[in-house]
Amino acid sequence: MKQAGRWLSSAVGLLTGLYAAGLVLFVGWQLWLPREVSLLALAAAFMPFLFAPLLASLPLAWIARARGSLALHGVALGLFLTLYGGRLIAPTLRTSAPQAHEQPATVLTYNLRYEFHAPEELADALLAHPVDLLAVQELAPSAEAYLARALGERYPHQSSDAWRSDVALYTRHPIRDHEWRTLAHKPGGALLATVAMPGGDWRVIVVHPYSPRPVRLLGMPLPLGVSYRDLDHDLAELLDEQLALGLPVLLLGDLNASEQSLAYRVARMRLSDAYTRAGWGLGLTFPQGWSVRGRPIPFALVRIDYVMYSQPLRATRARVLCGDVSDHCALLAELTMTR
Repeated sequence: MKQAGRWLSSAVGLLTGLYAAGLVLFVGWQLWLPREVSLLALAAAFMPFLFAPLLASLPLAWIARARGSLALHGVALGLFLTLYGGRLIAPTLRTSAPQAHEQPATVLTYNLRYEFHAPEELADALLAHPVDLLAVQELAPSAEAYLARALGERYPHQSSDAWRSDVALYTRHPIRDHEWRTLAHKPGGALLATVAMPGGDWRVIVVHPYSPRPVRLLGMPLPLGVSYRDLDHDLAELLDEQLALGLPVLLLGDLNASEQSLAYRVARMRLSDAYTRAGWGLGLTFPQGWSVRGRPIPFALVRIDYVMYSQPLRATRARVLCGDVSDHCALLAELTMTR
């Protein structure tokens, strides 16, 4: 009996240790190695959920008194706290409200799900949250004219051309200039605009590159990985160019890349992420409202919608807003700039 117990403890220690070791190696690869491997990129998009088995494996390793496994679990927990620990602390403890010498502004980014809902429903959803800058993605030509009219009173300054690009910008403040750019092989994947904000001009970039290309093996129906189509290279070049102008830079939109992607990492090397600075929770935004065989998925699974900014901007608030008009949740953020 004792022999069987020792065998069971050894087996539990081995299995839990293998899981923890694999998790540590995988996360380490994603965090610190500069290359992106398609077969790993898909799993990385769901990284928060890869830590979930720790809830079971750690107690099992403790019961089995598997010291090696426990040590690996400690490293894995440290990585989880490094990645997500800050977002589990109340935002009020990590950031301060706008000060008297700062000019606050609110921004919202929302992917509208192309041609899926009536323009009237989209307008109601967009008007439900008054902001200074509103960025949308997947704007369809069939909805463009209606939204221009419906949003015109609140957002008199608009940049949209749904036949050229599915990204658009609506603001309360004048748009001095704008242009569309190709991003990661998608014509019109980025809208660049100079907006005359109360504290000075901002360079605003609204992005929506193509979805990552699935990588399949031998015609399998489910992808084994994804390719981000040179998004990291194009995004780095675009941000370097815009930052060189010397104005505050604001990046909004559906990046179609998780926060473990190389594209996100090159953006974070240059900009701050409003949600990681001033939000609470994982910030998952996609997909929402989906069902699998008639059973609804109760929450979003990946974070691909972002608000990012350069100095001297500062995030004071950020939250995810989920509704009924899209398969994306919207992202709302409050930013400030010294007057």
